[in-house]
Amino acid sequence: MKNATGMSLKDLNRLLRKNKSIDFRTHDFLRQISIDQLNWKGLEDEKNNLIPQLKAYQRMLRIVPEDDTDIAKELLEMGISSSLQIAEMGKKMFIEDSEKAFRKKPELAQDVYQKALTLRKLLALQYIDQIQRSEAHSKAAGLNK
Repeated sequence: MKNATGMSLKDLNRLLRKNKSIDFRTHDFLRQISIDQLNWKGLEDEKNNLIPQLKAYQRMLRIVPEDDTDIAKELLEMGISSSLQIAEMGKKMFIEDSEKAFRKKPELAQDVYQKALTLRKLLALQYIDQIQRSEAHSKAAGLNK
């Protein structure tokens, strides 16, 4: 089945089954060496397409309940791939659009939406901090350590 972005999760599911010992919530997908540690056997030709899916899957895993990875996959199938995307949707739209993914549990959808908002705020604060540290007055005062 292809999601709204045109990606099939069939190969992602195959890769996840081949790498059951990997904690996909915490695995470092930013470093190539960490990506190469995965078992890609039979999926070598799909590797370049799967890496963005793995990163999106990880982002979804970080905001859904730990014991419910199926929700993360269903959100991906809907074309939702980040907490920023969820936060931009608005609470009502997200809850209504994701009703099937959350098995008609709006309180669970609300929890995920709240986590998405919290992450967006955290990212905004980190960005502001980074910008402020790079400003001339911060450098002159020795505050950018």
